Amino acid sequence: MKYVYLIRNGNGAFKVGLAGSVEKRIKELQTGNPDLLEIVAVKATEQPESLEAWLHDYLKDRRSGGGREWFRLSDSEALEVVVLMYQEPSAYLSIEPRFSPTRLDMTNQALEVFRAEGRVSTSLLQRRLRIGYARAARTVDHLIIAGDIVIDSETHQRSLAA
Repeated sequence: MKYVYLIRNGNGAFKVGLAGSVEKRIKELQTGNPDLLEIVAVKATEQPESLEAWLHDYLKDRRSGGGREWFRLSDSEALEVVVLMYQEPSAYLSIEPRFSPTRLDMTNQALEVFRAEGRVSTSLLQRRLRIGYARAARTVDHLIIAGDIVIDSETHQRSLAA
């Protein structure tokens, strides 16, 4: 089981991330951060990548200079993130993510590749679209969030939605 977490540093920046062990991850992050890090919220979930990707997309306009996982949030915005984290996936996935035209084009191309090949694979997407792993994985995550790809609860296999 993996966890999606929200942490805050002493400067008011918040990080949304995922980890198998949140305590271990906080220790790793603390070694490179002069400010004390504190855990705001942690959620155990079967689809941590999807929730994390959705939260990153939802908060993309609030990114700080600390990378793609750090955000400048007010206390009320941080509370909103915590509420979203703890809702059922259908509740937060129904909120329209802020997709860019480039991302929409990428997701459409990915769907074409998966339909042509009859299977869903991040490495297949990398090869066919000549993109890096991170971008291919994010694209697959967005397709899961959008409901175009489903994950079998027993085998954890990904496939195109019917």
